[in-house]
Amino acid sequence: QAGDCGYLDGQGVRLEVTDTTRAAGQHLHHVKVLEGRVSEGDSLRASVDSQVRQRTRLNHSATHLLHAALRRVLGEHVAQKGSLVDSERLRFDFSHHQGVSAAELKAIENLVNAQIRANTVVSTRIMSME
Repeated sequence: QAGDCGYLDGQGVRLEVTDTTRAAGQHLHHVKVLEGRVSEGDSLRASVDSQVRQRTRLNHSATHLLHAALRRVLGEHVAQKGSLVDSERLRFDFSHHQGVSAAELKAIENLVNAQIRANTVVSTRIMSME
């Protein structure tokens, strides 16, 4: 899933955060300097682009709906093999023993759209990768 975007602002400094990642237990901010110069010890205020975050959250939820619909239409053997989720799109890689027919694709689409229209309350849980 894509990291957050936003800004880091300080006295005479403005950085655009284009991505956030984590490596070796550290949170990393990938930035583009818009104004000024950052020095060690500078204080910066972080702000998240809430619109980008919300669109990413919606696409993340859609991957769960899609996975459930795939398993319902194609069978319980369907397993997620990878995905890409950002604010503009999602990609969901899955295993299946044959191509998906037009009728199956339509059934999957209908199930996902029905869940979206149901407007079910969504909850957030932080879980381990296990």
